Amino acid sequence: MIAAGWLRRIFYVIEDHKSAFLTALLLGLLSNAFISLANPLALKYLFDEGIIRKNFGLFTALSVAFVAIFTLWRLGVLSYRLFVQRVKNKILVSWSLKMLRRYYNIPYSEIITRDNGYFLSRVYDEISTTVLPVVDCALGLFNSIISFTVALGVVLFLSWRATLVLICVIPIVYRLSRRFGAKIKKESKLEKEEEAKLRGILGRALGSYKVTKTFNLYDGIYAKTSAQAGRFIDVLYARFKTSTIYQSLGGMFMSYAETAVMIAAGYEILAGRMTFGGFMGFMNAFWLVIGASKDMFERIPEMSRIVGAIERLVELQELEARQTNFSYGDEVKLEDVSFAYNDHKVLRNFNLKTKRGEKVLIVGPNGSGKSTLAHLMAGFLC
Repeated sequence: MIAAGWLRRIFYVIEDHKSAFLTALLLGLLSNAFISLANPLALKYLFDEGIIRKNFGLFTALSVAFVAIFTLWRLGVLSYRLFVQRVKNKILVSWSLKMLRRYYNIPYSEIITRDNGYFLSRVYDEISTTVLPVVDCALGLFNSIISFTVALGVVLFLSWRATLVLICVIPIVYRLSRRFGAKIKKESKLEKEEEAKLRGILGRALGSYKVTKTFNLYDGIYAKTSAQAGRFIDVLYARFKTSTIYQSLGGMFMSYAETAVMIAAGYEILAGRMTFGGFMGFMNAFWLVIGASKDMFERIPEMSRIVGAIERLVELQELEARQTNFSYGDEVKLEDVSFAYNDHKVLRNFNLKTKRGEKVLIVGPNGSGKSTLAHLMAGFLC
């Protein structure tokens, strides 16, 4: 299930900053719960007690009091947003250093199969496009959930009959999210991989300036870059198409629900079961429910994309070097060492023993294994 996997990934990302994140989460929940409850009930009380009863003095006093309260709330929101940004900055720096440490733990045999551009994309670019959206999406989703819950309670309190229409459409949109979420997650992982490969190719192209101009290699570089760019654009478009179809279908069903609820609310006030102030409060809470619902359902594609991106961070960790029989000492000793790059055998049953302070000269033609031997002795290859 997407939601369960997404929650696990959230705690994976914030594991070193749980206290700060949970503090930000709690502040956001309290803020959204307050505005979702206070705003519609304030409107109801303002109109029923001030306008309907023709008490202009009370109406003015209540208006000034509500403005003062909501001004304090907005100042609180400002402080909250600044605090969230500080938390995001700390998490970003922490993850950048963590991924750099992981990079140095990747076996050299994996490093040489890709270029620096590929790992730069994995170590930095994917961090900035994954870690920060995780925090934003998590806080935004939980804030929308609390807004939806509180506002839904208000509309049920003001008119449960009109609210039933809205509740009926929620299972439909939920089924859509289940159907499209898994596909978006898969496409997002593939998109990140193809983007990293494209960055790697561009990195090699930029690093071969003199060679390219000297040997007129433009056509080959352009062709290879164009082919990889095409693959990246294809998977990018596929993910965008899936996300857009889901958002369009979800938006259509929510529009149907909006129209039906507005008709039902109008009928309630004409039937005398809802006051004018109650209608104003109901519509205010109703639009909060609609806004929160749209935000939650529109975050499904983003949630799926984020889960796929975080899994790539986990995959990089899985590349880290495992324990080998390599150890440090006062001498270099290789016994019956063989090594191959894929099917190309470079060393076969090679033996070498040299003590600290000895000088050894190793000679041989290109491709005979000199660099490979040096990498083996340094522990880069195993």
